[in-house]
Amino acid sequence: MKRFYTISLFFLLISCSSINCYNSLEGKYINTRDTKTINYLLIYNDGTYYHYFKNDTIELTCKGTWEKAKDVYCGIELDNFENYNELGSNYEEFGSYFLLKDGEYLNNGLDGNNEYSFIKSSETLTK
Repeated sequence: MKRFYTISLFFLLISCSSINCYNSLEGKYINTRDTKTINYLLIYNDGTYYHYFKNDTIELTCKGTWEKAKDVYCGIELDNFENYNELGSNYEEFGSYFLLKDGEYLNNGLDGNNEYSFIKSSETLTK
């Protein structure tokens, strides 16, 4: 019986932390890889996002919708995402793109935060 309660508590904690990760998702996330580049994502609670990139004379934007990733803990899937992180105007276009929320970071893989991660800003969003 004690084992049943322990297992039940474990699953309850996992489900609660998953809910909390999505509740605190909305915000501005900045990629700080290159100090000469402005590169950020705006994630809204209504399921939309906006991606902005500017480096010298190159200015790029894309927007779309996001949803919770079905089989990934604390993951989101962005539709029609254009990845400007490395290539600027020679960007990669994805039908969908996965990001994982890890504390204040949105990461592009399971390895944790890296130079392609976005960190949450303290700025409040208005739409």
